[in-house]
Amino acid sequence: EITCLVGELLPPLPGDGVFAVDALLCSPGIIVKDPVVWQWQDDRGTWHTYGYNDCRLIEGAFLAGEGEILLASGGRNFTVNLTSRHEIREESGTARPIQRLLTSQLSGTCVESNPEEEQRKQLAAELTKILFPVLLEIYSAS
Repeated sequence: EITCLVGELLPPLPGDGVFAVDALLCSPGIIVKDPVVWQWQDDRGTWHTYGYNDCRLIEGAFLAGEGEILLASGGRNFTVNLTSRHEIREESGTARPIQRLLTSQLSGTCVESNPEEEQRKQLAAELTKILFPVLLEIYSAS
């Protein structure tokens, strides 16, 4: 019970790097948020995330060390060059920049903060300050 309490009080671990192993430990059928997304940049400089399946295909090719991958999405064929980090549309030859982001980087892009979320974080911090000495005493005694 103490372990569960500590787990609830601490912030969530990132889903990337060494912590990505958690996705492999989940039961089948549970939807796990991928730790990595791939995005392409439009002419106005706005980044757009590829679809879930495309992100998985691109990431698989990236991890396998492949230089290019061919994708078909929405009736369009394009080549993703992982070496130069560009997407090349087959019908027009247009090249657009792509980027690889960790989902932990995406969550940090939110500018506005929710007052209820801030209050919850403050209450959790206060509770942690109160319970930490108790948990330390229990740990030291066992």
